[in-house]
Amino acid sequence: MIITNGERVMKNTKNRREKMLRIFEQILDETDDEKDLEELIEIIQDYIFKAEGADE
Repeated sequence: MIITNGERVMKNTKNRREKMLRIFEQILDETDDEKDLEELIEIIQDYIFKAEGADE
């Protein structure tokens, strides 16, 4: 089976997203401080905004 460059990029993107999700879930599980959670949400939102800009 031949894997195209586009398929490889999609797989790498999916792997990065899954790793980040696991990291964020671990932080949420270990953090009780509301301020820390708010900062985490802001970081995630910034990442999503930058990622969406890169897609255009």
